[in-house]
Amino acid sequence: MKRKYEPLFQAFQLTEYIELKNRFVLAPLTHLSSNEDGSISEEELIYIENKSKDVGMAITAAVYTSFNGIAVANQASIAEDKFIDGLKKQAAVMKKHDAKAILQLQHAGGLGYSELLPNKQPLGPSNIQREGYSQPKSLEHDEILKIIKEVLKVKSEENKAFIVGYRFSPEEPERGGIKMEDTYKLLQKIIKTDLDYLHASTMHVTSNVKEGNFKGQNKLELLRKWIPLEMPLIGVGSMYSPDQAVEVLNQDVPLIALGRPLLIDSNYIQKIIEGKEDTIEKALEYNRIDKHGLTQIFYEDALKSDWMPTRDKYKSQISGGEEDKHKEYK
Repeated sequence: MKRKYEPLFQAFQLTEYIELKNRFVLAPLTHLSSNEDGSISEEELIYIENKSKDVGMAITAAVYTSFNGIAVANQASIAEDKFIDGLKKQAAVMKKHDAKAILQLQHAGGLGYSELLPNKQPLGPSNIQREGYSQPKSLEHDEILKIIKEVLKVKSEENKAFIVGYRFSPEEPERGGIKMEDTYKLLQKIIKTDLDYLHASTMHVTSNVKEGNFKGQNKLELLRKWIPLEMPLIGVGSMYSPDQAVEVLNQDVPLIALGRPLLIDSNYIQKIIEGKEDTIEKALEYNRIDKHGLTQIFYEDALKSDWMPTRDKYKSQISGGEEDKHKEYK
């Protein structure tokens, strides 16, 4: 391993009781591979074990906490106790190679999948509609609190080895969506809680604010300024090379989440250890027998999506081409 990459493999004390073996995190990614009833599938277990094998912490795809908060088809559920055994199996394979397993809890809110919702209409904190989604019903304050309680009930017993983090999107694209000004206000309250980490969800880790009072400023730099150093921050977004990961680490962002890079190359981290970082794959290939370690449905969905680099898409992005340097991809 090259010396410059050694900081990525230093252990990290996340809490008083929990140490991570390195700085890498498997980002939560929607894989559409659970069973139709919300239970964990066997194919899903194989996938998540493969992608978790080298990271210090692995986060599951979003799991819905109530039936009126389903985001996509074939999404895992924890809405009823009957789903717990499958989730325990998933946690076991995620921890098989010493990663800490994180269950991402979610209520889809205004981005719910209307066809699968009880009343065929998403429920959100407002009636702001995102392009491509159904018009949501705006919830009353007490209804929002009920949803929050449904999420919190999952951690019903005090457990010192139980990690609790919060994932947020600093800036949303639609009119009326979350802006950096909103994120600043939110963070001022969140940093006063006893959360174990914060996870900033960005398409590109070096992206700038698009509009508002902070337009043009680097999102990550602003977040690091607003969040105390004692609150661990996870950075994510298009870190296809370990050099990019080191750059983020040097900005006092102690944990590096990999989404697409690990989906494309399950051996991303191992290749760094072996000094073979130049062989890290940076795009999906068509007709791969191993499907890059993805489930069949996930592989097919990724190939036709516009958020995953393939061999015939986004070539200039992968090579660092000037014309694409300001573009963002999930």
